[in-house]
Amino acid sequence: MVICGALNLAGGPARDLGAFSRLRATAGDGELAVHGALAVATTGPEVTTARTGDLACVFAGALYGPDALAHRLGIVAGCDGAGLAAQAYRRHGVDALATLRGRFAVVIWDAASGCGLLATDVLATRQLYTRRVADELLFAGEVRDLLPLLA
Repeated sequence: MVICGALNLAGGPARDLGAFSRLRATAGDGELAVHGALAVATTGPEVTTARTGDLACVFAGALYGPDALAHRLGIVAGCDGAGLAAQAYRRHGVDALATLRGRFAVVIWDAASGCGLLATDVLATRQLYTRRVADELLFAGEVRDLLPLLA
């Protein structure tokens, strides 16, 4: 499983980032998704993505009791991790993340507000490593996936 990406902190398009071509190479046979200022490369069955309007979400891992969670938060059940996290964030904001149970790392970018967040489950069973380089916030679930972005 690979999740890595870059966020343009200056607010410009992700394609303008210095790390963008390296991110494309990191994606390999996986998926490279660009959502405004956010670019994310993903591979593996435990990584899902969702986009609703100006909100983009990348989710790596699994939630415990997703249907019960959806019911508790008043959101649509039957979605994958990214879909549930995106709905929860849209409806309840950052506080919704405290209600998620499981083992996961999540990246959310809200283009309308120009805000993004990176989070892990409460025990950090899935890691997110970060490094700021000028106006770029680089991140990855594994150090080995972050290193090529720094080259």
